Amino acid sequence: MLIIGVWAARMCFVLIIAFLAFFSFIGPESEVDVRSVIPWDKARHVAAYFSLTLVGLLAFPNLSLITLSGGALIGSAIIEVTQPAVGRTFDLDDVLANGFGILAVAACVLLSNFRETVRAKRRKV
Repeated sequence: MLIIGVWAARMCFVLIIAFLAFFSFIGPESEVDVRSVIPWDKARHVAAYFSLTLVGLLAFPNLSLITLSGGALIGSAIIEVTQPAVGRTFDLDDVLANGFGILAVAACVLLSNFRETVRAKRRKV
């Protein structure tokens, strides 16, 4: 990937982290309401962490999928554990939904790699 592409992906990665932090720590009385975009809370979690992980793969191509996924999941858990400090509640289901978004990207990457392996073997035959 071009250097400019990596830096653009890293900027997007930072913006997604800022977005996640903002929406994770705004209080329940906030006037910001994202429910009209994606009404189900867990779907928002899946979408957010799917996006973070996907952009993270582009932003940090030298990191392994396991390292990036593990870091995203640990970050998710840290956010969830610290939410009570701002008047929100800890919800294990949120961490699980975040993990599902991360796992969805990992599954896509693994399936893509498998597909390329199969195609390469067919070319040799």
